[in-house]
Amino acid sequence: MFHFTPKRIEAHVCICFVAYRVYKEPERILQVKGINMSVNKVLDIAKTITALKIRLPLSNEILTKTMLLTKKHQSIAQLFNKNFWQNIWGDALTKSGKSEDAIQVEIYVNAILILK
Repeated sequence: MFHFTPKRIEAHVCICFVAYRVYKEPERILQVKGINMSVNKVLDIAKTITALKIRLPLSNEILTKTMLLTKKHQSIAQLFNKNFWQNIWGDALTKSGKSEDAIQVEIYVNAILILK
C-alpha cells in the first residue's frame, strides 16, 4: 500500500487491525465454547448441514428445522442453538457493562492507540 500522509497510514493500520480481529474472533469463540476444531473445519462441516423451511397452509406459519444428521454435525450443533450467539455477545456486554456501540468505539480507539 502506498500511503504517505499520517492520517491515511493510521486509517490503513486501523482497517488491518479490525480485519485481523474479525478473522480471529471465530477462533476465540470456538475455543471458549470447547469446540476443538479450526474455523475452516467448522465451516466445511456447516456447508453440509441442511435447513428445512415448511410453510403451513392454513396458518401461513413457517417452521424451520436444521438437520443435524451426522456425528460431525452434532459436534457443532451448539452453533445452531438460538441462544448461542446471544449468550456470546450477551456475556461480553454483561461483563463489560458497556453497550455494543461503546465496545466497537473502544476497539477503534485501541487500534489508534497502538499506532501511537
